[in-house]
Amino acid sequence: MLNRVLIVDINENGGSVSASWTENGVLKSNTVFLFDNHEEVFCGHKIWDIETVFKKITEGIEKALALYPDISEIRLKAWKYDYVLMCGDTELLPCYSHRDERVSELYDFESGAKDHAGTVIQLMVDLRHGRLRTVTDILMMPEYFAYRLTGQKGGNFEKKPMRGRLRPGLIGNLDRPLDVYVEEIWSN
Repeated sequence: MLNRVLIVDINENGGSVSASWTENGVLKSNTVFLFDNHEEVFCGHKIWDIETVFKKITEGIEKALALYPDISEIRLKAWKYDYVLMCGDTELLPCYSHRDERVSELYDFESGAKDHAGTVIQLMVDLRHGRLRTVTDILMMPEYFAYRLTGQKGGNFEKKPMRGRLRPGLIGNLDRPLDVYVEEIWSN
């Protein structure tokens, strides 16, 4: 029996859902689903439509499971810098992009952010504007999408993996538990 893994890779421009497995010592993969992802402009700010991205993720997972019902786990990767603020189980929207002009009070886009400075700058702006007052969790994008898939918050900002089980009923006709694994928190 093959050990097929589903890889959900989301970046700032789009996403893909691919099945990957080793057959006779050779790594094979098939990209099952591609989708667009881009910032939206809402009230003059660059934001992410996280609900639409999540719908695309589940659509891709459903298509992949229809082709490969023997998938053993799902691995998530997503872009760095951006996060979703949570108050309990409620998202505090909008989900701003690190390229939104609101960060210009602390950051010059021309100089470019190094490493994870984009995340820190956004958090400082959110702190200045009172957005962190009721926050119980700050979920980086892969952690947020894993939470949406499993109902469990990882709450770690280390490079350690986070595991959870796909919520029953989230994916149509899936009658078995399926592990969801955050492969990289800081991927791009």
